[in-house]
Amino acid sequence: MVVLALWLWPGLANASAGGIAKCPSTLADSIPQRPSAAPDGSEFASRIGSDGAQLREVAIKEEILRGNVPQFLLGLKPVTLTQRLANGREVTATICVMPDYLAVGSDRDFLRVPMNLHTAAEIADHLGFMLPTRKMVDAIYEQSDVRLRPQPMQPGPAMASTDYYVRHNRSVAEQIASL
Repeated sequence: MVVLALWLWPGLANASAGGIAKCPSTLADSIPQRPSAAPDGSEFASRIGSDGAQLREVAIKEEILRGNVPQFLLGLKPVTLTQRLANGREVTATICVMPDYLAVGSDRDFLRVPMNLHTAAEIADHLGFMLPTRKMVDAIYEQSDVRLRPQPMQPGPAMASTDYYVRHNRSVAEQIASL
């Protein structure tokens, strides 16, 4: 899964005692407005259901780059990273991240879309975002409002299928709905 992140430089948002109050909405302006005729998540999953991995990657990239992402993902959230340097000085940076994994579809019907590194890097580069590092992912998790319990699915060749993506997406949605 991919969470896109942007560096937030000082002065771009209102500071508060705990860091950044909120991320400026303009940071997500590189993502086009969702086309009115864009497929929702279920329709997209059906369209790519029988596609092989390469065709599915192309379809995911095309949909995201044309703006077919849920609107709620554009409400970036601040995450603070802190590092102590060798000289003892502490450095803090704030990044703005999407509030969930990258998805295709509408707010009501979307599909979280795993993708290969090449596709994820192309999307991030095109939109002016960056892929998170392990340190960023750890900070995102620690500062998240919602933390889901891991529910591993059966590993194997089926992991690369669209059906597997749909089942995983449904499992995550059910967990969120039960909170």
